[in-house]
Amino acid sequence: MNVYKPGINDLDSLKREATHDGTVSDADWLRKMCGTMAKVLDGDPRSYRSFGPYWWIVKKELLDAGYNQFGDFLDREWLEIMDYGDPVWNLLAGWLYQDHALNNGMIYANGHPIVVTPDEPEGAEPEDRVYTLADEDMEALSIAGGI
Repeated sequence: MNVYKPGINDLDSLKREATHDGTVSDADWLRKMCGTMAKVLDGDPRSYRSFGPYWWIVKKELLDAGYNQFGDFLDREWLEIMDYGDPVWNLLAGWLYQDHALNNGMIYANGHPIVVTPDEPEGAEPEDRVYTLADEDMEALSIAGGI
């Protein structure tokens, strides 16, 4: 299964913008972005849902940055499908999707429409699907926090 994702050129353009054409190092940008995302998630754990299928790459980057309060479970299959191989691109893709979700009233939605590109036959039309996100670690935090 191939899931449509923003292209590397789009993410690279966003990366140049986010790092001010490289004047901010990737490490500094990642540190700041992870800190911002962690602060939002600490205040409202259910907002993890707004990342849709990108949640798993976002959570992995948060774990890699030392933010362990969100649990350590990762959906390996979806992590592999959504991973760009670059932590900055991963967070940018997650942020881009979250921005779309927020603008469309999907901050707490578990179901997220995705476009699945069929492996065969070549040139077949993509079909719409819904990805259902459920991270038991984050759901437990939501309940514990009284949200």
